[in-house]
Order: sequence, then structure tokens, then C-alpha cells
Amino acid sequence: YSAVRVQLTDAANPASVRRSVERMGVYTASFREQYDRLDTLFLVLDLALGIIGTIALVVAVIGIANTVMMNVRERTREIGIMMAVGGDARDLQRLFVVESAALGALGGAAGLAIGGVLVTGLDWGVNLYLDSLGVPPVTVLDTSFLLASAIWAGAVLVSLLAGILPARRAARVEPADALRSA
Repeated sequence: YSAVRVQLTDAANPASVRRSVERMGVYTASFREQYDRLDTLFLVLDLALGIIGTIALVVAVIGIANTVMMNVRERTREIGIMMAVGGDARDLQRLFVVESAALGALGGAAGLAIGGVLVTGLDWGVNLYLDSLGVPPVTVLDTSFLLASAIWAGAVLVSLLAGILPARRAARVEPADALRSA
């Protein structure tokens, strides 16, 4: 025989049964061991994807904050004029925070659209391959409206938070200094 399957009726001590079979010179592989390896693989994959996602989030926050900060610097004269004609610092802060949120909303929508196309293409490709093997179609990556909404809201929230510091800086600009600097 090239392979033998051993099914234990009492799973109390599978390690001792395995050792006994290995002593006979037979290679053994247990389902539990394969499952544990697969579980470890998925754990490592989840950790790697989590690290990549965290790095991407930090880069996105820095990018949004930098964009809003550059927006504040480029509009120093405009900020000075707003403040000189009686603009409130809170209104100015709100303006830049709303712009930051709009940036996040548009970026989140674009990311979801691109991600949706990629997921649909991946699903289509996998099912095309499975169809060639005679296997019924499967859904590889299932996306829901609730998940997409949560991702979009997260993008808006992150961009809001990234825009707070530059907005505060814009609100602290002295009108006279802003008008002279331009």
C-alpha cells in the first residue's frame, strides 16, 4: 500500500499512536497537524496584512495632513483677508476641517471603487479557473454595503483627524502678518 488511513476511536492520546506508527518506519501526517500549520499560516498572513494596513494608514494620515498644511500655506493671504474682514478663527478652522473631510470622502470613494473593481476581477478570475476544472462557482471575497460604508466613514474620520492640526495653525494666523507675507 502507498498510504494507510488510521482513524482513532478514542482521541485521548493521538501522539502515542503516531509515535508507534512512526517506529514502524512509516511516515505519518495528521489532519490536526496540517490544520495547525494552516492556522499558523493564516495568523502570519493576518499579521503581515495588518502591518501593511497600519503602515498605509500612517502614510495616508501624513499625506492628508501635508496636503492640508500646504493648502494653509498657499492660502495665507486669503486667510489674512478673511481674518481682517471679521472672519472668526473657528469658522476658519471649520473651513479647513471640512476641506480635509471632503478630501477623505473623495479618496475613500475612489479607493472603494478601485477596490470593488479589483475584487470583482479577482472573483471572476477564480471562478473562470474553477469552471475550467468543473468546480461550481464560489465567492472568494464577499463585500457588503455595511463594510463599504464603514470603510468610507473611516476614511472620512481619518482625514478629519489629520486636518485638525493644520486647521488650528490656520486659525492662529495673524491677519496683518498674513497680508504682509503674500
